Amino acid sequence: MSLKLCPISKQSPLWIDADLLFRDINKEELIKEYFYNVLHGIKDGKTITQWHNIELLIKQHNNKWIRLYIRFLDRKLKYNVIRQGNLVKIHEFSQLMVCLTNWSKSNYRSWKKMPKSTKYEGLSKAILLLQNDQLQDFLNEFIQTVNVEGIMGEAMKKVNVILSSIEIDSLLFQSRTAQYIQIGELFHKNKSVIYLKYIEAFIGILSYRLNIEISKFQQSVIGEQTERFQIDSSILLKTLTVLGMLIIFLMEKMEYEKLFQYYKAAFHHLKCMFLSVQKKETNQYIYSLLEMMDGNDFFTWNNIKKIHLSTISEEILECCPEQGNNMVEIEDIALDKQLMFPSKMTNEKVLAYWNLYKDGSYVISETPSSQEGLLKSVTLLESCKNGFLLLCYNKGNINKIPIRTLLEKKKKNFKYINGYHQHTRLKEVYTIKSECFILILSLYQKEKYVKLYSTENISQHTSLSLKGNQVVDSVVDETDFYLIPNENKEMIPQRIVYSSPMPLGKNITNIYYAKDILTLKKCGAKI
Repeated sequence: MSLKLCPISKQSPLWIDADLLFRDINKEELIKEYFYNVLHGIKDGKTITQWHNIELLIKQHNNKWIRLYIRFLDRKLKYNVIRQGNLVKIHEFSQLMVCLTNWSKSNYRSWKKMPKSTKYEGLSKAILLLQNDQLQDFLNEFIQTVNVEGIMGEAMKKVNVILSSIEIDSLLFQSRTAQYIQIGELFHKNKSVIYLKYIEAFIGILSYRLNIEISKFQQSVIGEQTERFQIDSSILLKTLTVLGMLIIFLMEKMEYEKLFQYYKAAFHHLKCMFLSVQKKETNQYIYSLLEMMDGNDFFTWNNIKKIHLSTISEEILECCPEQGNNMVEIEDIALDKQLMFPSKMTNEKVLAYWNLYKDGSYVISETPSSQEGLLKSVTLLESCKNGFLLLCYNKGNINKIPIRTLLEKKKKNFKYINGYHQHTRLKEVYTIKSECFILILSLYQKEKYVKLYSTENISQHTSLSLKGNQVVDSVVDETDFYLIPNENKEMIPQRIVYSSPMPLGKNITNIYYAKDILTLKKCGAKI
């Protein structure tokens, strides 16, 4: 017979040890594995310390040990069980957690930040679906329901099952990637009606799964440097699509800025790994998509789905996106004017000239071009050979190209194509010899905003035709750019420096920043 416990009052505390607890929830057969031997195989010092804190409360006969114990199982032990990949053991653990969470809710309602039983009921359901080979149908049914009705009613009740399936599904980076990408897109579109805790759980679970997968690839490279082609490029590419999905969720959340930057760097490294593995087999279409997604503004659901399709469709692999005939409207006046900070007269050696034409072609030559249709002729000096070319666009994008990639072009005076991004408006072209700050002046809803952004935060690209990185939110109506020379670095007002690309900056009419605006004008910016 089960011993029914009532809420314990401060006046007459009833001490509950582990034996009594497991007896009350009818899980006595699990006490050895999940209590007495709970640290078996665990070497993480932080986890061991947390368990010692539980033991200390037990020695003091303080029933709060149960609260710490349940949270320990939820936040630590669960992942050890899941990593083993045994669905029977995971189901056993989920049933234990359902019993414990229900017990704590009945006996200690005042305890805060406790896991909910619905979370582990969802995990149990996901396990049964996997065991009965019904998960694929369940995911498709969920997608169809949400597309028709949105995330409400029955669909909302299934979210815990969806989250749990992402947590344990071994085919997340294989045959079921497409379904999870669709679900991620639906979550993103319906984020205003989904409970915040579900979005946070979605981000946390994806992070957990991706960290494991990324670690596997890293170990493959470290352990098999001479046999890297054994890496499954299809799984690697699908991992990139799931990583792109996570980045989309992190892009608009300032509280996740560090995590966003971490996964952006991870995407870059995995992309390089994929291109190294594929080598000559890499299709130009996939290569272009990956290069585009290496910039902030190209993490879109459309490109993620294209990348995924590229792993399964030969037709997609063989096709290349058609080039539009509509040439971009170029601001000739803006490009022909002198730079805000012209270089001083110098006898420095000129290595070459980069000549850009209105049709998008460009020529590397030993002399400035005067041919018809010339848009800009940029001098490439000896001091800039290790620097960068910056192509700045009207919607707040900058493409940063190492100048050495231009100098390494083998054919001089040969007309290359795709010299700039063809579907937006080019505003400025700069060369820099080292990283510096760039002033971004944005127009949004008839108001002007200013921010300073370091070029160190802009990723390098080898393709001139990419739009590059978003350095200010794309909602802007127009953007102008001004370089701040390094000799003026000490004058820079730190309150206007941003490390994140999304903020518009400070409103230039705000009196509080009047002195900062005046300083920027002294640096040469036309604000």
